[in-house]
Amino acid sequence: MQRILRPALLAACLLGAAATHAATATFSASGAKDAAVVIETAQDKLRAGTEPDKGGYLIARDQRIYAVSTAGGRRMVMDAVQMLQLAKHTGGAMGGKLLDLDKYTRDISGFVRLTDTQRKETVGGISGSVHELVYTDGNGKERMVEVVMTRNSALAAMTGRLLELAQTIHAVAANTGQEGVEQLAQEVRSRKLGLLRFGNDLTLQRLDTTAVADNRFALPQGASNLQQALPGLFK
Repeated sequence: MQRILRPALLAACLLGAAATHAATATFSASGAKDAAVVIETAQDKLRAGTEPDKGGYLIARDQRIYAVSTAGGRRMVMDAVQMLQLAKHTGGAMGGKLLDLDKYTRDISGFVRLTDTQRKETVGGISGSVHELVYTDGNGKERMVEVVMTRNSALAAMTGRLLELAQTIHAVAANTGQEGVEQLAQEVRSRKLGLLRFGNDLTLQRLDTTAVADNRFALPQGASNLQQALPGLFK
């Protein structure tokens, strides 16, 4: 599950307004071995998984984030925020690898700047510009990562949705750094930028702007939920 959720939410690393573009973006990711990360959006809904399907994915819809997985042939649906809250209160005893959902944002303690170098780069057949993202880590040290951004409207909407998702996860999983992630999200949204490449961690392979079927965002029927799996925690 960690291999799926971690790169899918880099896409966390980096979701304002709800996305209005339907799109499917396929990325190669350093954290997903032998699989591509696939992000699908339509209106305010988002799905993040892998290709080929590794048996787990995220669904963001109705102002909630769900983690869908398969264990022992049994389908499980978990409220990701609720799971992280439980993990935080139990010192990490619950939640396991879901705690790495904020891998790409937890180092951002403060946002410094996002600078367009004016160097052009084409990624996944889409033209963009190389930017330098500078931020401070938890020790106050400045860090820089090279990102390629585009003004493609479908990717801008998707990136905005992902940043909104990252803010939600970060606010639950981390004690500090919320302001830095929020400032980064505001900067990206105000410039209407979409992500093409994030360092060597995430690189767009292709973008498909045809309509995404609504059933792609449906939660599996008959799946167990967190309360059913761990009833003792909800008494």
